[in-house]
Amino acid sequence: MSRITRPLVIIGVSFLAVISAAGTMTPLTSAQDSSSILLNPLLVRAIVYDNGSTAIRYEGTAHNTGLTPLDSFSMRIDSLDVVVLSSTVASGAEAATDVTVLERYSEVHIGLPTDLAPGAAVDFHLVVVAQDIQSEASLSPDGLVEERSMIFYLRPQSPVQNLTFTVVLPAHATLSRTAASPLFPSPDGNSTDGVSLIFVWSLSSLAPGQEQVFIVKYEFPVSLGANGGQSLTFSPLAAGVIGLVAGAVLMFLVPRAWRVFVERRRVKLVGITDEEREILEIVERKGGSCPQKELYEVMNVSQAKISLLLKGLESRGLIRRLREGRENIVYLLEE
Repeated sequence: MSRITRPLVIIGVSFLAVISAAGTMTPLTSAQDSSSILLNPLLVRAIVYDNGSTAIRYEGTAHNTGLTPLDSFSMRIDSLDVVVLSSTVASGAEAATDVTVLERYSEVHIGLPTDLAPGAAVDFHLVVVAQDIQSEASLSPDGLVEERSMIFYLRPQSPVQNLTFTVVLPAHATLSRTAASPLFPSPDGNSTDGVSLIFVWSLSSLAPGQEQVFIVKYEFPVSLGANGGQSLTFSPLAAGVIGLVAGAVLMFLVPRAWRVFVERRRVKLVGITDEEREILEIVERKGGSCPQKELYEVMNVSQAKISLLLKGLESRGLIRRLREGRENIVYLLEE
């Protein structure tokens, strides 16, 4: 090999090595992009349903603390069964989302309508439903209540400041009487809306890599009529006497009870959301009942969201769902 060609070969080999190394470089991941986001404040509200599902609402402000504009950011949710119901940013603008299910958690990517400049901030609102945050319900030894646990982990990918976490238990649920510590950690406050118990925790900050677990053990009554798995029998004479007494009592109490029911139903309508009101109006226009699938088509929303809205209306006694054949029929409960 001549003195001229040898340097050229060395240069060529070096150039190919540089190209090969560049081809193996790993692009930035969404988790690395999230390190440029600061969530301050962040409000997380978990609405627990006795069917095992949990609606989780995230509300807060995302700040771009990096040096480059961002077109999205990610939220880690410690669940492997997540459905996004809604996602908005700024003043209610719809935000595109997609969910990546990883080995132990899910990542919800929230797209921003416009790039978030360095030093800028944007408000956001995310609602998801998770099916694996609650344990399976178990019957108490006396057969009167069902017991369930909700375990919720917060392991942020981005730094969080001024975090408020709220849990709303199902209607008429109470804290477990058999658990030594039904709440962990001890909440900073509690209240009730007249139907459900509400517990609140506050944290000043939570850094990536840190975690906070919230545990709520609760119970709710078994539906009336189960009698704890036992059956009651009466002689014909006793049954006749009880029937006469019950009839007399009903003649006196039914008118008053009906007035109370109507008043309570009016109270239930206070604070109803626009989407819930739209469902009631659609069912009313269709004569007081309609197949559940028609609500998906008319409102143009997901089946999961309609199911969640119907669950809330049903728990307040405004509608009832019955299985007929292969589909659910929604019935409006008249005043």
